[in-house]
Amino acid sequence: MNSDRGLFDEAEEKLLLRCSLGRICTIDGGGYPHCVRVDYVYHKGTILVGSLVLRKWHSHLSANPKVAFEIDMYENAENGVFDFRGLMIKGRANLIEDTRQKKEAVALLRAQHPGAPFGTNPVIVGIFPMKRLRWGPWEKIHEP
Repeated sequence: MNSDRGLFDEAEEKLLLRCSLGRICTIDGGGYPHCVRVDYVYHKGTILVGSLVLRKWHSHLSANPKVAFEIDMYENAENGVFDFRGLMIKGRANLIEDTRQKKEAVALLRAQHPGAPFGTNPVIVGIFPMKRLRWGPWEKIHEP
């Protein structure tokens, strides 16, 4: 397995690179899941999420850095039926505050999401995967 991929195989990495919108789920102060749609970029085994400003879910990370992150996609199959596949990642997340790492993450996010309103000093979160679960026909991942 390629060490830059972390725990992902080639098909999972293709899906992570192909998609650009995901859902991050944090745990709020009352112990309930809080899930929101986010812009992300996948880079060398890590999920990077950007935001113009601090959001409610960011505050959950200091109390409980455990998160779930999910992506999915539909494609027309050869028989006219939709193929659906998804990937759920469970891991730890934290704010990226190191200047060099943050600058690299911002450049990657801007390249993936041209015109997205990240501003001049966006909030960047790194998700560091520990487990994964996938569903759907993985042998059929097409190139974008």
